[in-house]
Parts: sequence; structure tokens; C-alpha cells
Amino acid sequence: MHHGFAIDNLKQFWTDSQALILMGAVVYIIATIFKKGVDIQNENDLTV
Repeated sequence: MHHGFAIDNLKQFWTDSQALILMGAVVYIIATIFKKGVDIQNENDLTV
């Protein structure tokens, strides 16, 4: 506000950014689970 920038205008985008961050975290967790599963499957293919 001191430099003429109104911070109140950013509140309308905050809920969208929270949803985007949450969605990114969920996608990251799913990707980690799939990566671990692929690693386990590759290890099992090599041992049999």
C-alpha cells in the first residue's frame, strides 16, 4: 500500500492458488508411488 500496490486484489486469486498447490502435491505423491512400483516390478523381473 505504501508504494501504491493494493494487496486486497490478490485475495480473489488465493483460493485458486491453494487448489493448484494441493493438486500439485497430490500429483507428486501419485507419481512417487508409481515410480516406486515400477522400480519394484523391474527388480522382480530381474530376479525371476
